[in-house]
Amino acid sequence: MAAKIYEEIKFEKLDSYLTSNVKLGRPVAVLYSLPGKPFLGAQMGMPVLPAAGSQAHIAALSTWIRVCDDTHDCSPASDTTFLPTRVIDVGSEGAESCRLLCADRGQTNSGRYLALSHRWGAPDQHRKLCTLKENLESFKEEIKLTELPRTFQDAINVTRSLDIGYLWIDSLCIIQDDPKDWKTESLLMEQVYSSAYATLAASCASGTEDGFLKPRPRRHCVTLTSDRGSYYICDSIDDFGRDVEQGELNKRAWILQERALSRRTIYFSEKQTYWECGRGVKCETMTKLRNRKASFLGDSDFPHSIDTYVRGMKIELYQDLYQKYSGLALSSIGDRPVAIRGLEARLIRTFRTVGSHGVFDTFFHRCLLWKKASRSLIRIESELLRGGYVPSWSWMAYDGEIKYLNVPFNKYSWEAEIISPFRTWSSQSMKERGEKEGVCEIKAPVWDFRGCDSLKLELDNPDRKLSNLKCVIVARRKDLQGDPQQSHYIIVVHSVAVDGLGEIYERVGVAEVRGEQIAFNKGSQSGILR
Repeated sequence: MAAKIYEEIKFEKLDSYLTSNVKLGRPVAVLYSLPGKPFLGAQMGMPVLPAAGSQAHIAALSTWIRVCDDTHDCSPASDTTFLPTRVIDVGSEGAESCRLLCADRGQTNSGRYLALSHRWGAPDQHRKLCTLKENLESFKEEIKLTELPRTFQDAINVTRSLDIGYLWIDSLCIIQDDPKDWKTESLLMEQVYSSAYATLAASCASGTEDGFLKPRPRRHCVTLTSDRGSYYICDSIDDFGRDVEQGELNKRAWILQERALSRRTIYFSEKQTYWECGRGVKCETMTKLRNRKASFLGDSDFPHSIDTYVRGMKIELYQDLYQKYSGLALSSIGDRPVAIRGLEARLIRTFRTVGSHGVFDTFFHRCLLWKKASRSLIRIESELLRGGYVPSWSWMAYDGEIKYLNVPFNKYSWEAEIISPFRTWSSQSMKERGEKEGVCEIKAPVWDFRGCDSLKLELDNPDRKLSNLKCVIVARRKDLQGDPQQSHYIIVVHSVAVDGLGEIYERVGVAEVRGEQIAFNKGSQSGILR
């Protein structure tokens, strides 16, 4: 019988973590010394964590909040007077019910409130208990805790234990079968999350019925002693990337702006709880993580940290954000333009510009150059779009993941004849347009192609049979002016109608083409891109 050959396993100590040559890059164990009993080379921490929701667990959350309040500048301003249109009055600890407080009764005064970030789960789950026109009045009087799904019960219990009076939950604080109320409240999402004292993120809950204060998996620990005292070796559970950033909750489109706009967030994951504020991420195990996103998505005044960025970095930032968002899941695809509206409004103010539909006036031309990331992009039917009309030149009008074309900086000149629809907008007119959506159109010269057989077009939906395609030039390479080989970035368009203003086109794709592939000899015609 041949002898078994075992691979040699080597361990390396990095701070308090042990890594191995088998699990490259990921810690396999961590060294702890108990608080008050320091051991050189081992961080202070809790090898065995308390039960989720227990007094000891809540004490850890309270400590995070208190330290942040006392030593950071992450919490909402103490003089803030904002309270959402409706909040849940959670009542006292042990009470069997809560109720909905509404501004129209004069019941909502300024005060601290928490917001819940959660997955809705299966449709039959999240429709089980929502605020509707028919139950609104009864909810103002009382909502029995036993009738609430488990995730909501857990959120109310944590809010009570932290001695916070109010809680905001989307499905209870927005009237779900009232389109007017839904639209009004969706425009307030930026303020709702940024004004919350903190956000509770139900990272380990698959839906409203699941709950997030669950029994925790058993953790393996070994006690070791030496002349200098005792310490512990435990399996490493500090993984914010796996538990939060790549977790199921963060695959939901609404969650991206909820995380970015929240000043402080408490994440309840399967193995432990994490705290995130503008100063970084802390683990319940007492580890402080080096989180590269803490200065961006974790920024307590998002996206204040980009004020010092150069123009190119700001472009990469918004492109990364929108590309990520476009691949996230929505229960209703019609929410695509509105589930990021609060975040977009914050970016618009930070960039000191105007814009809409995922396009900023200050980066107007570059914003138009996007394509499908993999599968075909399917135009969302206009009647499904809850935020109103979205033009074909916006990626928000489509179902599917996008990525931006990599247009080299400083090597292309943007086409001056493309007229931005935002040039005459102001901050006030943007607010009015948000309340009264209208058609948003681009006026631009439209050109015929030449030598179509050699064209390599990036069509949004290649399965769609289209003829007589034309193009709108967005950018031209600065060198080789007039040369047949000069590079052009274009939007591929298709004629859909003719009205009193001219010929109406819709976007169907993008491409990078050579000058010889555009029929400049025929001249252009004025077109309207909707």
